[in-house]
Amino acid sequence: MKTFSLVTLVALLGATVAAAHPVPDSTITMSVVDNAITGEVTIPLSELNLVYPLESADLTAQADGIAEYLTEHAQVTSADGAWDVSFSDITSGEGNADDHGHYSMLTAQMLLVPPIELADFTLDYDAVVGEVLTHSVEVSWAGADVLIGEIEADAKTGVVAPLQVELP
Repeated sequence: MKTFSLVTLVALLGATVAAAHPVPDSTITMSVVDNAITGEVTIPLSELNLVYPLESADLTAQADGIAEYLTEHAQVTSADGAWDVSFSDITSGEGNADDHGHYSMLTAQMLLVPPIELADFTLDYDAVVGEVLTHSVEVSWAGADVLIGEIEADAKTGVVAPLQVELP
């Protein structure tokens, strides 16, 4: 009986320590450049690996497949129709946040090009968050301390709602 209690105590303490350092969420930080939106996307590699198994932390050889995965999970529309969406410059690096400690992350450059002219748009993005229901994506404009919104799955339905984005 004492062995069981000790094992239970160790398991509970381990769970408490693990909960104290949760994995950070993804981010999308956007800028208006000419007649397009550019953005930097960051995703913790541990979360990405749950939905897109990575061969190694060196993403160079996997960049095309990762870009394809991200493109399949990102659609942008406005009153003028669907936008062109692409991802490039996929790299891995280390992130460091006070409440998350050190972690490995993917960084990708995103380009959103409207069919006619730049306008407010709907961002339908569900990379990782569409399959890892505890994950979320913080979306903001570069240089601003204002959060545009957070993309997350509904706790009851698992549905990820699109985000309405107003130009700055």
